[in-house]
Amino acid sequence: MSQALVLRPGGAVDLVSLAPQGETSRRAIISAPATPTLLAWPTWAPDGRRFAFSRYTRVEGGGFRCSVELADVAQAVSGIIFDDVESPRNLIAVATPHYLHWSPNGRWLLVLTAVKEGLALVLVDPAGDERPQPIVQGAPLFSSWAQDGSAAALHAANRLFIYRPPAQAEAVPLAGPEPRFRNPQFAPDGERLTIVSGLPRRRSRLVVVRPDGSGLARLADLDDVGVFEWAPTGAWLAYSQVLDAELGTFDGIRLVSLDGRTQRRLVGGPILAFFWSPDGTRLAVLRQADTDGLLGLDVVEAASGAWKTVARFYPTAELRLLVAFFDQYARSHRLWSADSRFVLCCGRLRTNGRPVETGGTPRAYAAAADGSAPPVDFGPADLAFFAPVEPPG
Repeated sequence: MSQALVLRPGGAVDLVSLAPQGETSRRAIISAPATPTLLAWPTWAPDGRRFAFSRYTRVEGGGFRCSVELADVAQAVSGIIFDDVESPRNLIAVATPHYLHWSPNGRWLLVLTAVKEGLALVLVDPAGDERPQPIVQGAPLFSSWAQDGSAAALHAANRLFIYRPPAQAEAVPLAGPEPRFRNPQFAPDGERLTIVSGLPRRRSRLVVVRPDGSGLARLADLDDVGVFEWAPTGAWLAYSQVLDAELGTFDGIRLVSLDGRTQRRLVGGPILAFFWSPDGTRLAVLRQADTDGLLGLDVVEAASGAWKTVARFYPTAELRLLVAFFDQYARSHRLWSADSRFVLCCGRLRTNGRPVETGGTPRAYAAAADGSAPPVDFGPADLAFFAPVEPPG
């Protein structure tokens, strides 16, 4: 049994349970707020029992009043854990007051929020024992937790930091003249960071390196800015490079091992995003399928490269944002079910009428990763995310 949080148009949050055979049941968790208040981006905690979400209200004279709340799935109650002091403020993106990023041990929550200077990252204690702590400011700003939650790698305004809560963030020397990546990531050994460093003539190099600059190892040479994601098993690093920055496309997907000795091309052609399955055997790949905004959702076998299209859909605005920054959202918002059987998409299926921009209500669908059955309809939705673990029992 898999569970997903579904953000309904209008702001209600439901819990949908999905059996392996495709049967569903749903339960309301958070009711839709009264206008002009909205809810946004429900984000599972690692234990699959709690989730955080943003609440925001447009205020007279412009701007928004924003907060982050914590909800319990079983009890369906919530409480404020972070109330923005600087108010009114801007959103960080359309319908997005914050970006929320749980530590893997569930002890901390990183909150990316808008400030007068641009963006700021704040450490929040969901238990309420510690006061929210500002960490770093700058734009762009990306974050990635170590596997044990003891530290986070931060990329803020072209500077790299290591943050060990609740201490101060420490600047890390970059392995090269300039960063050529968005989101750093800890390597499977837990000691080194995966980054892309700049080289002369706009070339770049994908490397792993310890925060003190030692242990540098080359994985691959690139021609542009790189994006990457380690498989949950640590066996492979999937990576790509910018193909067309204006279109937001990347040049296929390659796989490389931690020692850099084994490397192969897995996916060719322009792609928009990729996401590892929890069992590390497959990747969900999003492509532009047509010039009118249609996306294709493919599932690719990491071992063989065999692939199949499991859905074609017009995405919601919120999902388009996730796709644009997929290497960040892949760390915090799961499209794959915990058992690696299903992949979520939100919008309108090609076989289900017009795209959402020209009318109709968007819906969430769980596509069978093996393509053996039509996508399962989760009902009206702007966003939906699977829990990181299967429910007990």
